[in-house]
Amino acid sequence: MNAGRWAIGIGLIVMVTLGRLGAQPYGMNERPPFRAFISNTLPEVGPTLTGNWSAVVAFPNLTFLNPMGLLPVPGTTNLVVFEREGRIYSFPND
Repeated sequence: MNAGRWAIGIGLIVMVTLGRLGAQPYGMNERPPFRAFISNTLPEVGPTLTGNWSAVVAFPNLTFLNPMGLLPVPGTTNLVVFEREGRIYSFPND
């Protein structure tokens, strides 16, 4: 029985070694060059914000600790907020 375990162990080592010998390298050998943005040119200046707008607090009576996202619940008017710690809150969007 002991010889059988040795044979299995040696067989596994040979299989792993042969598998690695035939494996091709992966990843990149060098960093790809930075290419142009659009039409072979980068914009000289960034986009400007236009229009008369402002941000407002949508739900003043709700507070969250470390919110990560806000999603609608399909088929309802409810919204879901999920926090980094794993808590999930659902409330009506009114």
